[in-house]
Amino acid sequence: MRISITLRALLNTLLLSAVLPPLTAVAQPAPTLPEMKFVEVPAGARDKFIGDRFSYMETGKPDAPAVLLLHGIGANSFYWRFQYRVLGERYRVVAWNAPGYLLTDNLKKERPTCNDYADALAAFADAVGVGRAAVIGNSFGSAVAQCYAERYPARVERMALSGTSVGSITTPVDEREKVFERRQKQFERAGGMGYARDVIGLLLGSKAEPWVKPEVMAVLAGTNGPAYLRASFVAYELDSLAFAPRIKIPVLLVHGTEDKIAPIERTSVALSKVLPNAKLVRLEGHGHLPEVEAWPRVNPLLLEFLGSK
Repeated sequence: MRISITLRALLNTLLLSAVLPPLTAVAQPAPTLPEMKFVEVPAGARDKFIGDRFSYMETGKPDAPAVLLLHGIGANSFYWRFQYRVLGERYRVVAWNAPGYLLTDNLKKERPTCNDYADALAAFADAVGVGRAAVIGNSFGSAVAQCYAERYPARVERMALSGTSVGSITTPVDEREKVFERRQKQFERAGGMGYARDVIGLLLGSKAEPWVKPEVMAVLAGTNGPAYLRASFVAYELDSLAFAPRIKIPVLLVHGTEDKIAPIERTSVALSKVLPNAKLVRLEGHGHLPEVEAWPRVNPLLLEFLGSK
């Protein structure tokens, strides 16, 4: 059962107007976001969730080819503001809020793996009636996309990744635990607003225009601590370079050369060498979030890739 509720005014008030500076530096009006929608977690997956609800945004024609958008660890469906209209002209575009993000109920498992999120994505796709689809993922979303493609190959037609994660499985256990403890204390101390201020400097490249910072901070402000902490475990159990040779579909890798979170040589460059059918596009001077920082360049790349044979 799907329910559509207009929450735009409330969410914009909470996440944009009330807490952050207005986007006065934007050269043109920011594109309008789709309505927030809700759908039930399918009965077969209910035991994995604390609750029964996915939240998501959708645009485009219901009978058009489907594209699934997967946000990063500090983001949500707001992240894709600059892609909805353009992609929606040709495709059915569905952007999930991962378990625990915005109004999606969280996973029960306190330390979920990438495959747990891939299974959650499969449940979400079932709930919204998406079978085979193209998948676009940023950062944490790129990890989920890769695991989904490896675990459910019949459901993924092609995949575009940015700020790409390949995992950090070799990180020593004690170092991992220190990271988890620091992140938990970060939210206990300041919450989503403090998180936005803490990380914004790591996310953007030198070519990011002035309006990008407040736009990204508005998205980051919606991050919930428990969801963020659970998603943090994914990278430390993931080694997508190991299973990438089994992913035969076309893959587009779009990566900023100034990405501090996922440095391009260690991630997308390395991944492009082991994926059987990959294309790498370097975005000079950009960072971890190219769909916002460099959307005039990224959108044509996505349209060309999605439409290619």
